[in-house]
Amino acid sequence: SHHPFLANVPQLIFHTALDCCPSGLNDQWRLALEIIDARHFDRNLGWYGKIEPIDFFDLRDKVEVFMERKILGQMWCSSWTKKIQSVVICTGLGGLVLNSAKRTKADCYILGEATWKAKDSGFSSVIETGHTNSEWIGVRLIQKLLPNIKIDLAPTQLDRFSRETFQG
Repeated sequence: SHHPFLANVPQLIFHTALDCCPSGLNDQWRLALEIIDARHFDRNLGWYGKIEPIDFFDLRDKVEVFMERKILGQMWCSSWTKKIQSVVICTGLGGLVLNSAKRTKADCYILGEATWKAKDSGFSSVIETGHTNSEWIGVRLIQKLLPNIKIDLAPTQLDRFSRETFQG
């Protein structure tokens, strides 16, 4: 499992290790968003860099296609006509590293779960995907790495991280 879940069965939990390892979740996000000149923004956590200029709603659609899920949290943009040219991405509880993310000066912060209101973030746009949604791609990674193993998706309904988005 990516997160621990409440069940009386042995579990292997790959939370932060799977986020940050080579070819892990943050690397998958970097590739999906086609981040150019990608750099980590907080040690090996998350990525930031330039992207091909894109409008906010097209970026939102690209995020949803990649996750294969709808965005659950806040979506905010200070200027709907301005193209987004740089992003910073952090899966899971990216709200905890807001100050590090802000130092990148990226146009858009894409994160799993915020701990603040998007309009107060200091970014010109924010996409809060939902904590589990941002990490759901880990299930696909495990399926790819272990193709002969049946993956039980039921634990996604039992995720301990039930507060998916900012509740401000």
